[in-house]
Amino acid sequence: MGRSSTLARLALETARSHAFIDEALLGPLEFPSTAGYRRFLCMLYGFQAPLENALATTPGMDAHAYFLETRWKAARIATDLMSLGLTRHEHCLLARRQSIPAFASVAHAFGFMYATERLMVPVDALRVRLEIEMPVVTTLAHNFIYSYANRADAQWRQYGTHLDRVARQGDIEVIVSSARAGIDSLTAWLSQQMPATRAATNDERPAATKRATA
Repeated sequence: MGRSSTLARLALETARSHAFIDEALLGPLEFPSTAGYRRFLCMLYGFQAPLENALATTPGMDAHAYFLETRWKAARIATDLMSLGLTRHEHCLLARRQSIPAFASVAHAFGFMYATERLMVPVDALRVRLEIEMPVVTTLAHNFIYSYANRADAQWRQYGTHLDRVARQGDIEVIVSSARAGIDSLTAWLSQQMPATRAATNDERPAATKRATA
């Protein structure tokens, strides 16, 4: 499976935002904790759930159901959060959702998906670390972190191949502009959540320490 020209274009178009997104989501897990992992899941769920709602209602998406069926993540995240339990502050985080408008076309939808599909390769690397450092957590809450286990690179290449196919059938500029919009939307979402996340961390540090299981 060759390198996707569409993915290469999207990487260039959105590169300026990658470092912020990766640091905002994954940076707090450099030294993993149960509380930190719950908040990571809460922040990701608030973007992924409305994204999947928009994807599911996109005109023409029925033809791509086979491709999407292994990429739904919101239900997996929600199941893991229920397994780990939520504090009062995390319930507040989980209640928030990013506003993601309906997609006008398949090209629009698949371009916007880039924002979270790009994250799954580093998430699989995070899985390996969590297995070592927090084995109890990965046993209790494994649905999301194992969704692309040992195949994140293959899933990424398949996404690129699918993007190339959609680009040939439509307008690549729609995909590019939508990917930029998706990255900008995720950046804005994480920027909004970070103050609340820091406040929750400060308020609940003793409780989180007591609840840590790994």
